[in-house]
Amino acid sequence: MKKYILIFWILLPCCSAKIENHNPKTNKVHEIFQVISGKMQAHNDYMEKNRLFEELIGHTMHFFKVVNTVAPQFLTDTKLYKDDILNLLTDKSFKRYDLIDYDIPYLLYNLHIDDYVDLLYSVVPLFKNGDIDQEIFERFIFPDDFVSTSLYKNYQNEKLQLFLKNLLKDQDLISKVKIQKPYQNDSFSERILSLKNGTMWEGNSEYMGLKKMYANGAAILDGLKAKMGY
Repeated sequence: MKKYILIFWILLPCCSAKIENHNPKTNKVHEIFQVISGKMQAHNDYMEKNRLFEELIGHTMHFFKVVNTVAPQFLTDTKLYKDDILNLLTDKSFKRYDLIDYDIPYLLYNLHIDDYVDLLYSVVPLFKNGDIDQEIFERFIFPDDFVSTSLYKNYQNEKLQLFLKNLLKDQDLISKVKIQKPYQNDSFSERILSLKNGTMWEGNSEYMGLKKMYANGAAILDGLKAKMGY
């Protein structure tokens, strides 16, 4: 009898760990995104086969169309899935496709500003630990404005202001970031300051600002949100 009890206690932690690590929602997000991945890859293959050139904006519009068809809940309730969607960037079992490193951040731009700032706190260690590269990291910090201008518009948000303040104090992070674009003269810190003080949104004597740039039209995701009412 003692022998069986001993075996039971040896096996119990292992079995318990498997149960605790099983997350149906995480698996479901992975499964759904594989469907999205398949459709995006098929689209990319079609464009390549027919020698059709598609700019990033066209790809992005098609991506949101696919998401809205396959998994509209990712758009209507992004907060519920944000951590699982973010994890896809570092999930080695996830079958990747061209431009996935754009599409995942773009989808997460859909978060409310407070929730997006919470997400940014998760993104920073991913970059510092080498789990994502600088290009992906900066795509989160400085959202591509043709997709969404929400972060820039809400530059006065208290949580965002605190996050940016802490970012500027993080010398380990600052030293890790390098100027990687030949046309980019401003340092990472200078761009953070421009975001923090509202220059990117409001503009100044040297820069028009996104507020004026998008005065007569919305960015892709912002327009979709207004159209769909979420």
